[in-house]
Amino acid sequence: MTDVQKSYQQLDPVGGMGTRTLTVAGAAVLGAYALISTVATWAQVSQPLFALLALAAIAVSVVGLVHWSNPLRAPFSTAGFTTVAGFAVVAMVLQAVGSWHTNTGFRDDWGGIAAGYVLLQLAPYRPPRQLAGFVVLAAIVRGFLALLESRAMHETTPPVVSIVTATAPMLALSLAGVAAASVIVDSLNRWHQRALLAASEFTDELRSGIERSVQQDRVTILNRDVVPFFAEVVRTGSVTPDDRARAGAIADSIRSVMLADIDRSWLDEVVDRAARTHSDSVWPGSEVVQDDRRLAAAMNTEQRTAVRALVVALFDRGGFDPDGFGILITRGAIGAEVQLTAKLDASDSVVRSELAPYFAVLQVVFRGVHVDFQPPTLALKFSYDQ
Repeated sequence: MTDVQKSYQQLDPVGGMGTRTLTVAGAAVLGAYALISTVATWAQVSQPLFALLALAAIAVSVVGLVHWSNPLRAPFSTAGFTTVAGFAVVAMVLQAVGSWHTNTGFRDDWGGIAAGYVLLQLAPYRPPRQLAGFVVLAAIVRGFLALLESRAMHETTPPVVSIVTATAPMLALSLAGVAAASVIVDSLNRWHQRALLAASEFTDELRSGIERSVQQDRVTILNRDVVPFFAEVVRTGSVTPDDRARAGAIADSIRSVMLADIDRSWLDEVVDRAARTHSDSVWPGSEVVQDDRRLAAAMNTEQRTAVRALVVALFDRGGFDPDGFGILITRGAIGAEVQLTAKLDASDSVVRSELAPYFAVLQVVFRGVHVDFQPPTLALKFSYDQ
């Protein structure tokens, strides 16, 4: 999936969490609005069953919106979007049928406004193009209903006026959401491009320094072990069996150091660096990372950043027990699978609230994220393409 096809929640998972409160509050307001409007216009209801079914449909839409907008279920799935938006449109149709022949005007129809408001609420969670496509579909349905309703109400106004009057509130709300989502997504995409360019330039600047650092490490090994040995051989003018044994030991030592550097992954360095910030006690190093197949290298930049941020947050958190930390990466049926465990001295609600931003990011950049906290053990499982 390209960045153009992503939603605000996918491009900025932490920022997307801020919309959660507004979504829940908006869902509650929408449910109350539908109920109050139905009661207030009950005299115009000709089919009570359909009116009640309309309330049930909008209730399903509202509950689904709250359910799928949970950051721990991110990203908002296509099935969830179809369910929430679909039931909102169904509620719009049922509400119109419930007051067929007895409706006194389109201003009393809450179905179209409710559908538009639901689409507005979905703006942070789905790509703008998908939202726009569904808005067009909902507008066609609403316009067709308005045309039929105007005939049932024996309206004398032109059909075009009836259609515009009925669809305008829904279009105003839903298109506002599409426009806002499009602007935000475009802005984030431009920011990401600038960030990637800056990161590439910074990497080029660092590469020469890293190469010099690696070269200096090799020179240090040679100066410490190899040069003194050769100087001793030159001084004595002969090679003894002890010299041969010492040469073999030096070669093995250099080989083991070089192999260790080759086998070392970015994840090993992340854990070691996080541990070094707590040098006042015994903290785990890269030995807690079990990645025999070097699958960590297959993570993309976003995935590496998410894992790095989580590891640092766990190490810096009060109540973290270093003895209970471990990362296991294995090859699964459809990709690499990660199991991360940690011991935290805190309640379930505290851990989930404090680490919620990190869990939200993991939900977006990895597949099959599962969070389980049975105090004091936190267990995370997720997978990615290798």
